Amino acid sequence: KILNALKNSKYGGLVIDGDHINGVAKNIAFDLMHAYNVKVHALALDERTGGFSPHLDNLPPTPKKIYDKIKEIIGGKTWIRMQKITNNSDENSKKHLKTMV
Repeated sequence: KILNALKNSKYGGLVIDGDHINGVAKNIAFDLMHAYNVKVHALALDERTGGFSPHLDNLPPTPKKIYDKIKEIIGGKTWIRMQKITNNSDENSKKHLKTMV
């Protein structure tokens, strides 16, 4: 299902990783681009070494950074539909959110 969604996507895909960008994330994005002939972006840690002080941390992409990247990919469209899915089967735990950019 996911690969069909990627093939039919107007905007392509986004691979998110908690490691450096020039690693697995970019490799997977590259393979998907060539296999399905769609644009696939990668988002991961900044390309720098982290340090031992809070201001030197190099952390995985935050929800805001992911949101901003999606906004960039889709060309700054006004509305993005996000779906929160959890492993819990309780229907109250599944919510559809509309977020205005």
